[in-house]
Amino acid sequence: MIGGTLIVSKQNRAISRFREAGAFSPASATSLQAAKLRDSFVFRSLLAQGVFRETPTHKYWLDAAGAKAFVARRRWRLLLVAGVAAILVAIVFA
Repeated sequence: MIGGTLIVSKQNRAISRFREAGAFSPASATSLQAAKLRDSFVFRSLLAQGVFRETPTHKYWLDAAGAKAFVARRRWRLLLVAGVAAILVAIVFA
């Protein structure tokens, strides 16, 4: 659980850094260094999931629709896991 919390924290930090930089389009894209981020597994995962987009000059920008969809999927998975856990607890203690 702690590992998952750490990953979510790093995902949120990456999204926030690009929001703060105002990088919402290819024209306003920024480098990872300027956003004070590194090319990490977490960043690459967000890039692969469409949260970030890359320009031909290797700068990145936050795709607002991609970020919204990602957060919705993440929230859905959390609710699903919590629901399954609640059902299992109910079965065990019934």
